[in-house]
Amino acid sequence: MPLDSYIQQLGDIIAYIGVLVVLIGVIITIGRLVHFFATGFDEEYSKKLRHALMVYLSLGLDFLIAKDVIITLLLEEGDYRSIIQLAVVIFIRILLSYFVHLEEGSLHGFTPAKKKKRKR
Repeated sequence: MPLDSYIQQLGDIIAYIGVLVVLIGVIITIGRLVHFFATGFDEEYSKKLRHALMVYLSLGLDFLIAKDVIITLLLEEGDYRSIIQLAVVIFIRILLSYFVHLEEGSLHGFTPAKKKKRKR
């Protein structure tokens, strides 16, 4: 079996793990959502639920990025289409990570930093 085939299989396994992480996160979140509606509305729990789902999505996307990096760099020899596709996925991951951190800050009572005007 050639090395390219092993690399492709490794990439596929990593991608499946990423998809599995997202599916597990969605299933857990749906279970918590059902519990949330059964026990009553709580704004704080709603925020925690959204944050937990974003963490699962972020982690799953990390696995998919790892797969794309491996395939792009080792097999596709960096053609423009694959590099652009990789850049888009990484950009989405950066945005998702940013919003996870914003959500985490709002859970703990922090808000994004604002510049304070100095008094002279």
